[in-house]
Amino acid sequence: MPIVLLIYFFNSFLLPHGLLYSAILTPVFIYWIWKSNSLLYLILSAFVIVLFDIYHISNGADLKSLTVSSTLFISAISFCIASWNWLRDHTDLKSLMSGLLKWNSIFVLLALAAAPFAFGRALLWYEVPISPGIASFPRLKLFTYEAAFYAFLFAPVFLYYFWRIILGIERNWLMITMAIFLPLILSLSFGVTGALAVALSIAALVFWTQLRTLPSIKKTLLYGGTFSIIFLCVLVLVYPENPIFDRLTNVFQGTDTSARGRLFESFMFAFDLANSKSIWLGVGLGQIKILGHDLIINFYQYEGEFADIVRIPNAMGELLATYGIVGVIYKLSLEIYLFFKHSLYTNYFNFSLFLFVFIYQFTGSYLVNTAELLLWTTAIFVRFPELNASYFKSE
Repeated sequence: MPIVLLIYFFNSFLLPHGLLYSAILTPVFIYWIWKSNSLLYLILSAFVIVLFDIYHISNGADLKSLTVSSTLFISAISFCIASWNWLRDHTDLKSLMSGLLKWNSIFVLLALAAAPFAFGRALLWYEVPISPGIASFPRLKLFTYEAAFYAFLFAPVFLYYFWRIILGIERNWLMITMAIFLPLILSLSFGVTGALAVALSIAALVFWTQLRTLPSIKKTLLYGGTFSIIFLCVLVLVYPENPIFDRLTNVFQGTDTSARGRLFESFMFAFDLANSKSIWLGVGLGQIKILGHDLIINFYQYEGEFADIVRIPNAMGELLATYGIVGVIYKLSLEIYLFFKHSLYTNYFNFSLFLFVFIYQFTGSYLVNTAELLLWTTAIFVRFPELNASYFKSE
């Protein structure tokens, strides 16, 4: 559990921006991979990366940035394979989820207690403006580097207990409901919440034949609908100019720079960058910050420290720029293949978590995001039999 907590909650804690403990522990992960006879997967992955690197070097890529980024990519893949081996061999995954929820709840209470103090807010809360015209306010991030990243990491725990509540398995459903919804509300991550809502909506439609026969579904819809209506009424009557409504207004009016950047402009930049070298094979790892620097900062009119941070805030957009159409086709094909190979459509948890990460890769994340790789691994290889859809088929 200490290693799980380190990776899950403290992976970037007290480290320089961009450095993670999962990267520092790469030699340990490679040793685990070797001990579990899975080294061939890492070697093949590294071989493919090197082949692309050779092509991009011949096409004028900056060698230093390419080497650093390739090393980070191989490190992230090492973490992914090590996680897969660990999750595959771990037999008590229910206790793992229970432990994560308990520790998360403790940390949330700690964050709430520390919120009135400047040091506590700086440590556990994220205070960066989320949209033009909206003043900054604290958003829960715990020990991660920003609120959306924390919410993204929390998604598997949320979905696991959400389905246990829906299916009537969880006895302490009221307490668990508060424990899984409060962190998402406090993080106020529109991207994560939106992707979860879409994934769960699709899952509800796919599994509706089974779900509508459950005794617990009527109670869930009644309580959930009542709470949602009350919550919206309170916001409208007591706090009409709240950040949620203001952010939604900006999104629909097209003035929200974050939404535009993640959903549309990231693909615009990615296409232009890839097309400058090869639309099929991209510009190579680590080249976006070099080739896209002037393009991106001039478009957004960045100044000061913001002019030093150049990235495409979208995993699929970054993949398009880095590895071109070939990279995008490969990743999507692999995801679809694994979805059907492991029959993820037969389990509520696996299906909804897979959909969530699939959607989110088009709206956020980044290419070497270890958190995304961990969620992919969880969605594909972690199975909770009590959440199998076949358990609840109508006769």
